[in-house]
Amino acid sequence: MDVDRDESSPEPLSSESDTDKEPEVGYTEPQGAPPKAHRRDCREADAFIAALQTATLEKSGLATDVLPRLRDPPRQPRAISAVERTGVRMYLARGDASEANYSDNRAAFLELHPDEPIPSYEAIKNLVAEITGVSAIHTEMCKDTCVAFTGPFENCLECPRCKRPRYDPVEFERGRRVPRRTFLTFPLGPQLQAM
Repeated sequence: MDVDRDESSPEPLSSESDTDKEPEVGYTEPQGAPPKAHRRDCREADAFIAALQTATLEKSGLATDVLPRLRDPPRQPRAISAVERTGVRMYLARGDASEANYSDNRAAFLELHPDEPIPSYEAIKNLVAEITGVSAIHTEMCKDTCVAFTGPFENCLECPRCKRPRYDPVEFERGRRVPRRTFLTFPLGPQLQAM
């Protein structure tokens, strides 16, 4: 028995019904589907979340020949010839070397060994991608790097932030969609397989 409380005193009256009262401990949110976002940033975030929920390897931007290799990697390394190996070594010799630098070295080698042609820069780049399974995903982006044209921006013809055109206007008038800027992503899965 509580000595401080008078048994005969009535409970304090409240204008709230039991359903209107806050929970005794903590705060509970309404159950069910989350409410729709009202601000642009929130709506865009919701759209990116929805895009991630339906993401597949087929819609990832990976080349179609990369997908089977990702799902079932080769058990043995691809054999390469001596001239291919030389080309790969020239390609990898300096990570910051340009395509022109490779071409100059290739031309010098061909003067010395005209009967053993070193593959072109493009051929070696493709060979390295084939050997390692690592290839880049090219994604179009705003010229001013405001956004990447992916997810909810995938079909935009202009940047939703700065309103600049996605494609080169001169080429676009000719019926060609030439992006004004792109960026490369090297996905992690093929890189891990190459290790």
